[in-house]
Amino acid sequence: MRHIVLAALAIGMAAALWLSPRGYMLTNMPQVALVEELPPWADAAKLGRFLDYSAILLPKTERDAGTVRVRPALGFSYRELSILRVPLFAYADQGYVLYVETPKQVQMVPLDADYMKLLEQEAGQPLAAGYRFPWWKHMWGWAFIVGFILWWILQVRAERREAFEPEPA
Repeated sequence: MRHIVLAALAIGMAAALWLSPRGYMLTNMPQVALVEELPPWADAAKLGRFLDYSAILLPKTERDAGTVRVRPALGFSYRELSILRVPLFAYADQGYVLYVETPKQVQMVPLDADYMKLLEQEAGQPLAAGYRFPWWKHMWGWAFIVGFILWWILQVRAERREAFEPEPA
C-alpha cells in the first residue's frame, strides 16, 4: 500500500511541476478572479476613466499572459500562497475591484461600499449577489502534504512490523 501511495504522490507532483504555472519558490501572488461581467449598457468609457484615475497595477503570471479584458469587469482581488508550483491557500486582498487586463498587467481599483453602490447604479442591477470566492481551487497542494504524511505513517508501520518478525531458520 505504501508503494502505491508513494507512486501516486510522485506522479501527482510530476504533473504539478510540469503543468502548474506557479513558481517553485514560496510565493504570495496577488491575483484577480472574475466575479461578473458588467452589462453591455454600462458606460465603459466612464468606467475606464475611473480606472485611469486611481488604479493599482499587477504584473500578470505566465498562466494569464494571453488573457485580455478590454471592457471593465467586476472582480475579486486575492492573494495565493504557493510553493513548488502547488497552491496551499488563498485569502482576500483588496476585496471587490473594477479591473481590465492587458497582455502584461492587470489594472484595477478597489471598490468600497460607496463605489460598489455607484457601480451597481451604473450597471442598473445588483452586482456580486451571492458571490463566494472558490477557495477550494487554491488548496489542492495540501493533498501532497497529507499524502506524504500517510506514506510516512505506512512506512513506519511497515518498518516496525519487519523489526518484530522472526527470521526464517
